[in-house]
Amino acid sequence: MIRISVTDENNVPCFKVEGRLVGYGVDELRRAILRRELHHEFQVDISGVTFVDEEGEKLIIWIDRMGGRFRNGVFSTFLLERLGITAAAQERARTHRLALRMHSGAALCDVPQADTATGR
Repeated sequence: MIRISVTDENNVPCFKVEGRLVGYGVDELRRAILRRELHHEFQVDISGVTFVDEEGEKLIIWIDRMGGRFRNGVFSTFLLERLGITAAAQERARTHRLALRMHSGAALCDVPQADTATGR
């Protein structure tokens, strides 16, 4: 079971996710993000996530590539590190992605291709 709530903090949408990020929950979180028609930064609080399957991991990588910033707890910190998502890497990539998105007009629903170096 998953619970998703959305708040705006300083005009930045924050998606708070609690429970298991699997199956239907993965689709539900993706739809919640896409419904917001985000053009700038957004945050995803995964501190309440208790389990993530392979599809959930893919969604977390997609969120990272779309410029989402994570708030996390002990389990989610371990998960982000395992997926190669660190705060420093996110900050460097965030500026680059936002600039590319502004210049290319890329839609938020564009799904990035797997990184050939990492297979993700």
